[in-house]
Amino acid sequence: MQKFKSISLALFAVSLLVGTNQSYGQNMNGGMVVSTFDCHLAEGRTMEEAISWARQGQRGEWAPNSIFYRQPLVPPYQYEYDFTIVRYYSSWSDYVSKSEMVYKMQLDSAAPRERSNIESSKFMTCDPKSRKILRVRGVPGGDTPSDETLMTARFCRLDEGKTMADAWNRVNHIAENWRSQGDNTAMQLVHRAMGPGNGNTTTQGRQYVINEIGETPESIASRWDKGWEGFDPRTGSEPVSECNYRTLWRTHRIFQR
Repeated sequence: MQKFKSISLALFAVSLLVGTNQSYGQNMNGGMVVSTFDCHLAEGRTMEEAISWARQGQRGEWAPNSIFYRQPLVPPYQYEYDFTIVRYYSSWSDYVSKSEMVYKMQLDSAAPRERSNIESSKFMTCDPKSRKILRVRGVPGGDTPSDETLMTARFCRLDEGKTMADAWNRVNHIAENWRSQGDNTAMQLVHRAMGPGNGNTTTQGRQYVINEIGETPESIASRWDKGWEGFDPRTGSEPVSECNYRTLWRTHRIFQR
């Protein structure tokens, strides 16, 4: 693959049934702009080698706020890649300005010293058709995940008459119920802003994803055990959507400002 040209156009990320009459919808934060795209490892390369190479890369002012590599352990239906690259930006302006910097560095007319020195083809090949841009809102109060941990994701479709604010209310209520059990696992509400749809069934503003990201692999396993033992974090709020089974990922922090 060419240089990390994909950065300039770049573009993961899923959940529990979500509603409540509390005021979270009014306080729905702006969140982050997140670009994702899917990649295959180069022949003979391992995930560990790709992560090590990426963490050693030099990054300038064009770099996003943070970068993660997410490796599927229980992948989504029809997911055929080895991993997904996820880049977080603070706003649309941040995303566009940094993408433009990378684009200009890669033009043939750019001075050699201005060209990006990131060469990925020895480690991976990424699919430009898989690019998506997401809006990701983190539920306040979650524990900061470690550099390598596990996360689950669940795709949901809003019920007729329900909105993304209803989903935000429901997710916050679920997070509060978990906190009452001493569990502060990070949770995110994710929905697509740009990118390819899922066939003819995709309607803008009706689908979303909830991520649950463990502080450690052991901490998210503890959450699963509590659910298995009978604790239901949905208690006290009405459903607002239908959701698929969770998918499971190993997430690796590559870079953080």
